[in-house]
Formats: sequence, C-alpha cells, structure tokens
Amino acid sequence: MYKLVSIGIYIKQNLLIFTLPLLFISAPLALSDTNQPTSGELEKSADTIFSESKKMFNDTQYWECSRNLILILDTYPDYSDIDHVVYMLGECLYEAEMLEGSRRMFEFFISKYVSSTYLPYALAGIQRNHFEMGRYQESIDIYNIIVQGKPESELLDYVHYYAGLAHYYNKQYNEAIETLALVRENYPYSDFAQYTSGLAMLKAEKVREAIDVFHNICKLPVYNQERQRIVNEAHLTLGFLYYEMGYYQHSLKEFNKISSEYDNYATVLLSAGWAATKMENYKEAIIYLTDFISNYQENPDTPQGLFLLGRCYLKLGYFEEALKSYDYLIEILPAQNVLPGTFDNINIFLTDQLEEIEKIKMDILLLESKFVDMSLNLDGDIPEYMIKEKDRVQTQRYTLLERIRTERETLNALTEKIETVQVMASSKDEQREWRAYAEYGRSRAMYLYKQKNLP
Repeated sequence: MYKLVSIGIYIKQNLLIFTLPLLFISAPLALSDTNQPTSGELEKSADTIFSESKKMFNDTQYWECSRNLILILDTYPDYSDIDHVVYMLGECLYEAEMLEGSRRMFEFFISKYVSSTYLPYALAGIQRNHFEMGRYQESIDIYNIIVQGKPESELLDYVHYYAGLAHYYNKQYNEAIETLALVRENYPYSDFAQYTSGLAMLKAEKVREAIDVFHNICKLPVYNQERQRIVNEAHLTLGFLYYEMGYYQHSLKEFNKISSEYDNYATVLLSAGWAATKMENYKEAIIYLTDFISNYQENPDTPQGLFLLGRCYLKLGYFEEALKSYDYLIEILPAQNVLPGTFDNINIFLTDQLEEIEKIKMDILLLESKFVDMSLNLDGDIPEYMIKEKDRVQTQRYTLLERIRTERETLNALTEKIETVQVMASSKDEQREWRAYAEYGRSRAMYLYKQKNLP
C-alpha cells in the first residue's frame, strides 16, 4: 500500500514553496547474517536500509539519507524498488540545496524509468528545481508536459501552484491568476495559492479583485501556524492597500487584526503608528510607536519610529517629550560626515564577498556534477579499475558529499552576512535623512517649548 508523507513548506519572498510528497512502502525487513546472501536476502537488506532512509528523510537528515540511498544503488542495483530509491535521492539532494544535482538526478530518472509510477513526481521535481533556479520559462514548459499526462489530482494541485509562481515571477500575471485558479479549494495549501493570486492581481492592476481575495483569506479559520501566517500576511497587505488609498481607518483596523506572534510584527506596529498619525489620533499613535521602539530597538526602522513619535508629541504640545525623542534619535544616528568612509568600507566588503560567493557557487556546481556522475555513471565512461575498487570509489563519493555540505554551509553563512550588511548599508543611507529631520524637529520643538514658557 502506498501512502503520502506530509508536504513541507517554507517562505520565499512572501510566496509559499512546497516540497514534493514522497510515496513510500512501509514494510522494513530484517537484514540477513549469511555470508553468501541469496537474491531474496539482498532484497530484504535493501528494504531495511531503504526503510531507515525514509525515516531519515522524514527527520530532515537529508545528507545522511543521501548516503544510505547511494549505498543501495551501489550494493543492490537489482533492488525491486530501485526507481523509488533514485527518485528519493533526487528529493534528498533538493532538500540539501543541491539544486543542480537534484535536477540531473531527476533527468536521469525519467530517461531510465519511463514506466515508473514515480515518473510524474520526478517531472514535478524538475519543474520545481527549474523554478528555484530562476528558470521560470523552463519550469512552465515542464508543467505543460506534466498536465498532458493527466496525473492524479493532488500532484496536479502541486504543479498548478508552481506553474502559477513561475508565471508570477515571469511577470505573466494574468496567466498566473488563471493557473492558480486551477488549485482546488480542498487542497491543503489552496489559501497560499489564493494569496499569490491576489498579489498577481495587484500587479495586473486588478485592485478590487485583489482586495476581495485578501478578505476571503482573512475569513479562513486558523488551525495551525501556516494558516495563521497567511492570514496575517493578508491583513498586512490589506492594511498597506488601504493606507495607500487614503482609507486610514480601514488600514488601522487591518493592522489591529494581526497576531502579535507574527514574525513581522515590528512593521505592523510602525505602520499602525503611521495610520493613526494620518487620522490625527496622536495619543493612539504614541501607544503603537512606544511599543515598537521598546520591543524592537535594533530594528533598522527604529529611527523612523522615533521621529514619528517626536512628531506626535509635538502635535499634542508635549514639547519636552518631543525633545527627548529627537535628542535620542540624533544621539543614536552617526554624524553625516562619518558616513562616506563607512560606505566605502561597506562597498569594498560587499565586492569581495560577492566575488567569493560566485566562486563558491561555481565550485558547488562542479562538485554536484561530479557527485551525480559518480553516483549513477551518467557519462558511462568510468574506468574498469574504478568499478573493481568499489569501496574506494564509495569512500571518495562520501568525501565528496561531505565537501559539498561544507561548501554549502560556507555559502549560506556568507550570504547571510551579506544580507545583514546590505540592510545595514541601506538603513545608514536612510539615517542621513532621519537625522536631518530630527535636527529640524528638535529646533521646532525647542522654539515652541521656549514660546510656551515665556513669562
């Protein structure tokens, strides 16, 4: 009997990305202890290792799972479920962020196992990998091939979603809307498809339709964290829309419906502060802004919050409180004359790190290609002596896999560092303006304070 493993999800630029469901057979068998195993005993041994591999996959131990699957390919090439092993290895490589290696593994699969029940899943894996690598048109082309084969409904929902994303990033917004509409309402992640469709409608300037979509999402019952997140995203998007349209009361209402557990709640508080300010409800704005500044002191938008807080105090005639806000803002912002050197250092750092990242990316691509070739002999030209020295080849392959993992960890660390520096550089650029605003605001607050206290 076949059953489906839960579909995992993660976020990418406000769009939800899913991993493929893994079909598996649950029947682990005991490993034989005989010195000369029969074919039946080899089958049982492969079953045992494969069962362990599935558990590793479900426990997100993708590197360890990959090693197990390669062991099956090496030792039990005639295993009855070998097509499933190859398919699962493609999924493992994807989860381990080896996108090129994963794509090549799936392409090998469809060239060798044309009658396999996993063929449409392998095609879906290629579709997803093309999307992840930014090859949106290639992803759409694979999607068109998949739907011609009329796969089962759940896989259709999956490929419809990825095709919708590909159209969205390809700036084909009407096609994105049409494709995402094919995702069934009873599909577990149809609300994510609706949200993406709403974004596509905004891009296509179908604002009224987009608002209706986001309102429908907001009405969905919340029963898990993923649903709570998408409902929060819909409320935040509606809040921004209403704010831009000048409907500040409606905007504030949407911001107030967002859960305080939302991972972007700092933006919610600051945005609510702006909406309340636009409504000239300065006391309410102060509550939001004080909460924002108190809980998110390291946020790059803190200077903006402090300036707005000072402005609210100024509007209410609380000149001393306004002065304190502006003074603190000036204190935490660097003087304008120190910024040029800082930017020079940042630019030099970014240039060096970006060059290093490109080098690591190329190294990883070469390593992935070599790894796949060694795993499946795709090129068909492995020398005779390497075939005879299986153990040494296997050791080399494991070493190669470990090196890829190390390189990937280095790449992720560098990428995270660059993103942090880029945010810092962007915030420092904005800080020059907020310091100037703060200095002007302080001068005005000081003048009004003195006027108020004239004898």
